[in-house]
Amino acid sequence: MMKKMIRTLTVILVSALGVVMPIQSNAVNCFAKGNEAVSLMSCEVEKTNDYIRTSLENMPGLTKSNYGTEYDPAAVITNRSYSMYSGVGKQTYLLDGDFTRLTGTIYVPEESRGVENKSGIVQIYGDDILLYEMLGMSGKDKAVDFDINIYSAERLTVRIYGGWYRGDGTGLIPMNCVTNLELRKDGDDSMTWEEFSKDQPIYLSNLEYWSKDRLFDTYTFNNELIEDNFGNVYSADRVFNAETGGDEATIEYFLDGKYTELSGTMYVPKTNRGVDSIAFNAHFAVYGDGELLYTSDGLTGKERPLDFTVDITGVEFLEIRLAGKQGKGDGVYEPFNCVANLAVR
Repeated sequence: MMKKMIRTLTVILVSALGVVMPIQSNAVNCFAKGNEAVSLMSCEVEKTNDYIRTSLENMPGLTKSNYGTEYDPAAVITNRSYSMYSGVGKQTYLLDGDFTRLTGTIYVPEESRGVENKSGIVQIYGDDILLYEMLGMSGKDKAVDFDINIYSAERLTVRIYGGWYRGDGTGLIPMNCVTNLELRKDGDDSMTWEEFSKDQPIYLSNLEYWSKDRLFDTYTFNNELIEDNFGNVYSADRVFNAETGGDEATIEYFLDGKYTELSGTMYVPKTNRGVDSIAFNAHFAVYGDGELLYTSDGLTGKERPLDFTVDITGVEFLEIRLAGKQGKGDGVYEPFNCVANLAVR
């Protein structure tokens, strides 16, 4: 039986007499007959931000790929960054748990053809859990088609970031676009969302922090920090870094004892791969309720990324500490080491 999805929106108005007047308005969400595909763009948008762009009419340089494939402007999503220090474009759609599969295509737009820039991020989240991501597509990469199970998620969020300056005053050019996002009901339904989600990592960068030192960053807009000394690329929205000297920068999260494990990766940014010594006082540490649970000195330029796992069973307040910077000359400093993909389970 086809499921009819009607959402009731209550708008509160105040009349000239000061009377509060609720007005009911119906918004029809996306639905499908049988297993037919439905465009994600037809679904109700729950929330969006200023850094997402979904209307690309008269923008052929973005709606055509670097290899000449043309896409429907109405079906393309990309980011609208005003500078290298702008945020990630995010748009969340309401699905009501009615679909199990999502397909789509990620491509490099024609305007970014030949640009060697690995800052591009395309991510699909279901109810705040990462379901799919593509990182680091640059100017010579061909389009990538994806087909993922979304396990009847209630909400689906598209996140997109990354760009470059052409230098002619036209602003930041997106590195990646995503198109032809289609929902279906014929995905694997052998596992419920509750069963799937219970063992999935929750990234700290997606949680609200309790307190944070002003020098601690949970996101990097510096494209040179997202690639390590061995060429691995990390999602910019999951790179923790601190531009400090000998002092520590800290961030703290309230976990309420809900998790048992913290995992992540410590690495040397590509720009520091020629450094043979550890910067003064460079280190990384994890504290749980004031007790030291894990620590590591900084890594030198020839050391490989360090994956780690920490037991945080019963921890209510989790604190992350980072220290160390590397001078680049002319008074410019960058983080000596970074930590990526910090997640709890």
